[in-house]
This record gives sequence, structure tokens and C-alpha cells, in this order.
Amino acid sequence: MPLTRIVPELAPNLLRVDGGQNLAPFNQGVGRDNLSLGLLDNYRNKVINGDFAIAQRGIGPFSNSGFTVDRWKLIVGTGSSTSISWQPKADLPYGRSTYINWARPVAGSSFSYFIQPIEGAETLAGKRCTLTFWASASVATEMQSYIFQYFGSGGTTSASSGTATTINSITTVHKKFSIVVDIPSVVGKLYGSNNDDKIEVTFSRASNAPNPTATIYISRVSLVEGDVTAEADPFYARHPTHEYELCQRYYQRLHAIGANDIVMMPASSSGGTAWNEGMVYFPTLMRANPYVYSTTWELRGHHGNAPSIFAFSNRVLFRYSDPSHVRNPGAMLLGLATADAEI
Repeated sequence: MPLTRIVPELAPNLLRVDGGQNLAPFNQGVGRDNLSLGLLDNYRNKVINGDFAIAQRGIGPFSNSGFTVDRWKLIVGTGSSTSISWQPKADLPYGRSTYINWARPVAGSSFSYFIQPIEGAETLAGKRCTLTFWASASVATEMQSYIFQYFGSGGTTSASSGTATTINSITTVHKKFSIVVDIPSVVGKLYGSNNDDKIEVTFSRASNAPNPTATIYISRVSLVEGDVTAEADPFYARHPTHEYELCQRYYQRLHAIGANDIVMMPASSSGGTAWNEGMVYFPTLMRANPYVYSTTWELRGHHGNAPSIFAFSNRVLFRYSDPSHVRNPGAMLLGLATADAEI
């Protein structure tokens, strides 16, 4: 029925759902606000690297507890043999996409976990949200999912909390799962002082699940505000460059080859010992001062000791002392290191 037959005086300002129309800019803004379209931006999905496309640590298999592809962490479980492997793009029901294999040839005696920590325990706190992912398995099995709140370490903190656990029946058909959850409020909660509070998107596998040694395939994970179960897919991929920068807030691989990639500090002396300093700036500001691990850095033209490393959220400094008291401002810094500020 035409809008003018319902309320003629309001028709120019009503938002149509059955055809196009030309609204005034003000009414367009009001319409977007009323429809909560601010939720449909590049940050709508709180999961980073939900399609597993970014793998700075390599493609696996990762068989020890720790981080795997970017932002995703494996906890093996007692007595379990399990691994995460990155898989190249394949034709999946929603289009071509990367995905991961979660293999577990030995189930062990406890749960195994695949987790993404998301910075800030207040993320989506007190809100209804939807966790969406696609999954299948080599044979029918089960995988649990829930959201976990952790209020950090350092001092007195509130006890961790989370949403109810959903048991998902995974079959050999790759399909979409949508779980609506209510994330608890953080009102009155005590946070730790170490800046490591978070929520965690958690997938878990029980050792006594049906076919516990099945391989599970997961892709396209999202956590968004609201009940979006009616949407075809709330994933909304960000630009690959942007997604990579989001990953670098937590983990980076550093390369320096020659003076063009670094800032060489003038040689200095203190107490009769000379040193040269090489400083590498991070392309993306990191979450916190990272742990920098280096095995291959060297200062060409310098014959002193191994470097002292000073890491900051925006840069890392390598200081080479020289007991021979020789300053060498022309020395060249080369190498590879990793900077880790995971939460």
C-alpha cells in the first residue's frame, strides 16, 4: 500500500523498506541513528583476523600451547596431541576464504582450547551480542563456544566471569553457527593494574566429545553487538592492510637491513666504555611495551658485546657496548626480531 494512503502528512519523512526514496540529509541521519547503523562500521566485528588470513608466525602446524596465526591462541590440554594449521583460500559456502584446521589425533584427558583474547574487559559488556562462525569436521563431533571475561592481574581484581557455554554439533557440512549471548556488565568490577584485562572468544573441545579425535575446520569468526542471526553473514571483512595493522598492535616481525631501515644514534661513551645504538621504529603502535626476541641482529663493523635491548610501545633500541673503547658511528645494523605485546 502506498505510504500516502496511510499518513499523507508524514509520508515524505518515512523510511521506506519496499523501494528507493530521496530523503533530506537531516532525515537520512535520523534514519541511520534509529536503525543503529553506527554498528555497521569497520570496527563492528570485535574479532581480529577472524578469517585467519594473517599468519606472521607462519602457517603451522602449531602443536604447543601458545599463539598460532595472528591473534589466535591454542591451549593443548592435558595428555592431548593437538595442532592448528593455516589453510589457503578454498571455495566455501560464502565464497573463497582462508581457514584453519584444528587436528587432535590424541584427545587426552581434559579440554583443548582455541581462543582469541580481545583487549578490554569492558568490550561489549552488558550487551547482547552474536558470535558467528563457520565450521565443519572430518567426522561428526562437538565443539563448545562461550565468551570469557578476565579483569586482569596486579592487585585485587574481581573474579572472572563469562557467558553460558553452547555445545555446537559439528558435521561434515561446512555451515554457519550463530550464538546469541549476553555479556555480563562490568559495573562495580575491580580491574588489575597490569593493563591485561580482556574478553576471550573461546572454542573448546572436550576429551569425551563424540569422535574426539576429529579434525575441525573453522572460518569467518565474528563477534558483533546485537542479535544479528537474521543477517546472511555479519563478518564484513576489513581491508587487508587495516587488518594487518590491527594484528601488529599485538605482534610484529622486525626487519632492519642497512642504515636505510633504522636510525643510527651517534656513538657515545660512559665510564670509558663506548657503544653504538640502533633504533627501529614500529610501523604500528603496540598495545604495551613488548617483549623483543632477537636471534639474528648484528652490528656490522662493530666488534663488541651482544646488544642490550630496550623496548617501548613505538620503538626498540639495540645498544652495543664496545670494551675496546672504539666508537664506530658508521656501523650498520642488520637482522630480524619479533616484538610481542599479546594480551
